[in-house]
Amino acid sequence: RRSSVQGPAKLGTMEALQRLALVSKVCTELDNHVGVGDKTLAEFIIDLAEKHDNVSAFQRALEENGAEFPDSFVTSLHALIVRLLPKKVPLSQEAAAKKNVENKSTEKFPGLAMKNSKPLRMTPSPPKMPPPPPPP
Repeated sequence: RRSSVQGPAKLGTMEALQRLALVSKVCTELDNHVGVGDKTLAEFIIDLAEKHDNVSAFQRALEENGAEFPDSFVTSLHALIVRLLPKKVPLSQEAAAKKNVENKSTEKFPGLAMKNSKPLRMTPSPPKMPPPPPPP
């Protein structure tokens, strides 16, 4: 079984914990209202909520996938997911300005933006001396 919860390599530690808490909460809600507290189902529903901003689109997506929940449950489930979903942290103004300057520098001076490579040897190697003759 493959989980959609992203590991620390893709999400920060705090975001991963928030995501796990969200999955757990949705599992609990599903178990309380439907009697099925399946983690994979919870992750699928969270994914649908992420893809559909408003409640009506979310409900349509659920119905298209065979889930027929009462309107009140869909509304509360969507609100819960939106509220507990880890927020994407925007770049700080300082970081965004630095990135913008780097992009402009790369556009103006593309040769200077290239990665360094090993230095080239401009002089030929000294000739190799033949080995000394063996003693008689």
